[in-house]
Amino acid sequence: MLVNLKIKNVALIDNLDISFGNNLNVISGETGSGKSIMLNAMGFVFGDRLDKTLLREGTDHMRVDAFFEQVDVGVRRYIEDLTGIMVDEELIITREYFDSGKTICKVNNENVNTALLKKISSRLIDIHGQHEHQSLMDNEYQLDILDMFSKGEVETYLDKLNLQIDELNEINQQLENLGGNVEQKQNLIDLYRYQIGEIDNADIKPNEYEEVCLQIKEMKSYEKIVEKLQQVYSNLCDNPYTTPASELINSSVRQVITLNEFGEKYLNVTNRLDSLSVELDDICKNVSGLIEECNFDTNLLQQLDERADYIKDLFRKYGGDYQGLIKYYDEISIKLNNLVNSEEKYNDLSNKRNRLLENIHITQDKITEIRIRNANNFSKQIQKEIRLLGMPNANIEIKISRRAEEYSRKGQDMVEFMFSANIGFELKPLSKIASGGELSRFMLAYKIVVAELDEIDTLIFDEIDTGLSGQMAYVVAQCLARLSRYKQVVTISHLPQLACMADDNFKVAKYSDSSTHTVLSKITESQLYQEIARLMGLTNSEQSIIVAKEYKEKCNTYKQSIKI
Repeated sequence: MLVNLKIKNVALIDNLDISFGNNLNVISGETGSGKSIMLNAMGFVFGDRLDKTLLREGTDHMRVDAFFEQVDVGVRRYIEDLTGIMVDEELIITREYFDSGKTICKVNNENVNTALLKKISSRLIDIHGQHEHQSLMDNEYQLDILDMFSKGEVETYLDKLNLQIDELNEINQQLENLGGNVEQKQNLIDLYRYQIGEIDNADIKPNEYEEVCLQIKEMKSYEKIVEKLQQVYSNLCDNPYTTPASELINSSVRQVITLNEFGEKYLNVTNRLDSLSVELDDICKNVSGLIEECNFDTNLLQQLDERADYIKDLFRKYGGDYQGLIKYYDEISIKLNNLVNSEEKYNDLSNKRNRLLENIHITQDKITEIRIRNANNFSKQIQKEIRLLGMPNANIEIKISRRAEEYSRKGQDMVEFMFSANIGFELKPLSKIASGGELSRFMLAYKIVVAELDEIDTLIFDEIDTGLSGQMAYVVAQCLARLSRYKQVVTISHLPQLACMADDNFKVAKYSDSSTHTVLSKITESQLYQEIARLMGLTNSEQSIIVAKEYKEKCNTYKQSIKI
């Protein structure tokens, strides 16, 4: 539930830190005092579309923090599955907007995008203002609510259905691996045989592509290679214009050999020069051989180019490189072998798939049967509650239709809540209802019916008192009091009946100094009677306070009689 809300620089609110009670919280105040700003701030932190005009004039950013406690285990698991963020019973949601255009959203100090923030918030809180319908307007959520109303009966069959679908998916994958139907299977056999033959005929050797590319590069550099080798040979071995290195080394050998008689150190130099002379002679022969081998064969270069292009094309088709080509070859060889020998297995799997589809249809039909039975009971209960809320001619129906696909993990049903507030008007989808007051009371009736089933713990209502007064306002107050024993309820209201029924009262006020400010504060007991009297339209007198106390005592007596 929402235990604390911190608001900074939102519209007329500069700084606000308010804590809510666990049950029925009622916010009242003069018209124009800024009650709607509270809803705007909540909408902002819970992922509504950004309204830049909410940024308080003269400031560069706005921020709202929402603190939750006792977060439902199902909601915690949903958040962890959705975002990977670990959540315990305490949760903090933060959203900031800067005049530079930057927006920051966080869940337990972990960054999330606005879409995720909205999904998470939809499991924590429902805000029902004028034309606000959030989760209840979603047909999939309506289906979930109807299933919850079955108290586990549908869930049992949905678990069974999902196991059947998992098994069907596995069989479909096996059939796909076997080539699908007969025509698909033969097409794959022909394809694999062609590909294997193409790779076999190519007879590509390890590192062949790299070697061919190097050979092409060498041939295209023929003139440069010959020029460099001839220069090396001239410098080392044979130069008609200067003395080559080989002759200089040999001359040095002849000179130093005469010094051998003077000791080992001269003999060592002689031996090294001898080795150098032999090595240089070998180098000269090697370079001479390389020069003789150099040639430029146009036909050979063309063949090499064609071979390189052919290998490169096969790599592109079958794995990207030599290792990928071999891996692909091994894989399709195994697949081809399985396909050629798979007819019996294919028939067995096909028969098993057909039997499993029949069982899936039986399970889905059972789920539909339960939903139809519960839909009738569920709609009657909502209709009963909403007629008590000032719409005696309201009519509710839950429409169940079939999905286009053959099966799905939620069964084959689509659910839509249909509603009409007046005699003689056709039922329409709840999402098409125009009246905010009617919608708010529908939401209240719905929430009372599903109070013990719905995992959303916090409900925010605005305009719940539209068109209500007198006894009917008291009935709405009673309904909210009952609902608040299962859920945390926060409602903005002008009704004294709701203010009297509240467990915690808050007042919105506006004041001006050098600027204009909206504040929200918890009402003390003495202030509460004055506020109730004001909402009743009474003057601030001793007699009006007595009337307010009597009405408050009446509501307290009713709350004590509520059985949970």
